[in-house]
Amino acid sequence: ENAAVYALTAEIDDRLITAEIKKKEVAETEYNEAITHGQTATLLRQSEKTMDTFIINVGALPPGKECRIIIRYVTELDLIDGKSIRFVVPSTIAPRYNPELGQIQSPDRTNTKYVQNTSYTISFQIHVERNGISRVANLSHPVNVSTSSEMINISTQDVALDRDFIIDIHLPRIPPPMLTAIEQYDTTKYAALTTLIPRNLVKSNYMKSELIFIGMLM
Repeated sequence: ENAAVYALTAEIDDRLITAEIKKKEVAETEYNEAITHGQTATLLRQSEKTMDTFIINVGALPPGKECRIIIRYVTELDLIDGKSIRFVVPSTIAPRYNPELGQIQSPDRTNTKYVQNTSYTISFQIHVERNGISRVANLSHPVNVSTSSEMINISTQDVALDRDFIIDIHLPRIPPPMLTAIEQYDTTKYAALTTLIPRNLVKSNYMKSELIFIGMLM
């Protein structure tokens, strides 16, 4: 629910269909007209009954042809204990808490048919640029991890859609930000140094702080 979809493409053989963002009524009309004329078309829309469910329609797909759907989106990652960021891919449609409604959203609010067992699975390939990242951990599934000087690669095959896919990316330890200032008056120079410690790195119990400013004659 904190993600935003910004692109949708469909690949059929050597054809590439690129979607455009339009008003719901216009998009549905153009999709239905394309299907009526036997043209392959795709439609992605957000469910009106839930906040985090999208529905994809692919119409007039030629017999025996496969369609590859690519969805691009951006999302905010949660900061865990000030040390890592968490990437979550929901793979189940289950009741989830909706802060805006102040209640649990039931999957019964959608028109989707639910089954206990499915014959299909999902596979993941994740590429993380290192940039000082020390470690990547998976909390939900067994995965294969390979590393290089520039990239961390995570992959897994044939995962059952029974729980969310969760990856924790451990951030590099960055020294607290420091601020220095040097001023000169006549022939005398004064220097000051301030170190800022993020609030989430301070211990939960109350601690008195003391700031010492040192003037240096240079």
